Amino acid sequence: MSILPLCLGLLLVSFGQCVQVEFYNQADFINTDEMGRAVTINDTKCASENFASNVAKCCNTPMPPLLSKTLISSTCTKSFGSAGVTWLNSYKINSLQAKTVHLVPLPLSKAAQAAICKPAQLAECVFKANSWMDANGNLDIVRFKKDVSADKNSAWVTTLEGILDPISSGAVFNAYPITDIIQDGYETINCTVKNSVVKVNGVPLMLLQLLQSEILWMCPEQKTFTNANKCMTTLRKFQFCDGRLFDSTGRGVYFFSTV
Repeated sequence: MSILPLCLGLLLVSFGQCVQVEFYNQADFINTDEMGRAVTINDTKCASENFASNVAKCCNTPMPPLLSKTLISSTCTKSFGSAGVTWLNSYKINSLQAKTVHLVPLPLSKAAQAAICKPAQLAECVFKANSWMDANGNLDIVRFKKDVSADKNSAWVTTLEGILDPISSGAVFNAYPITDIIQDGYETINCTVKNSVVKVNGVPLMLLQLLQSEILWMCPEQKTFTNANKCMTTLRKFQFCDGRLFDSTGRGVYFFSTV
């Protein structure tokens, strides 16, 4: 695996790119409960947070759905239901995080399997329908980037290019296959269909969740953070929870060779 540079401290991770963000004191991120008592960030209940909605509110220029309606095959939704579309077009993976260690544990629990199987099947179907993935599971990131960028404004097109370029098919320095990012335990998801176990390629869904994380981080125009709009606290919670999904020891969903 090639080494992916990670941006720490004042910088956020963005697949081979470092994006400067404004720095805030740790005190800015002290939360309070309903009684006004201080609560540390470690007490955040990651699985209960609605980051897709709350973090998006901190962006002056929120992005339209990553996958437009024309990219989501009706054949796929008829086969696997439309409920999984929310997993394709928003950040949902935090709902699988454990209460204490905040990881998505392996093996996946029955409840996690039940929550993720339909979205995983839908994502696999959509990727194949758009020729973003071939029969052997190889991804065409260049084609994917072109298709998902088609209805976005120029600021978001630039942002998506910055996110996706480093994981394209070898055209960029230090590039490597997206399957090297996702842990083996999440590449194949075992789903029970009519009392039989069906192996589903989990890479499309995990890739989309990884991109949804980046989209929340990479807003082209963030709102001015104030105590009134609570964006500092919201983003700090997101940083804490999302960070638990990236792990160099093989315990997180997403793996990088260095930290």
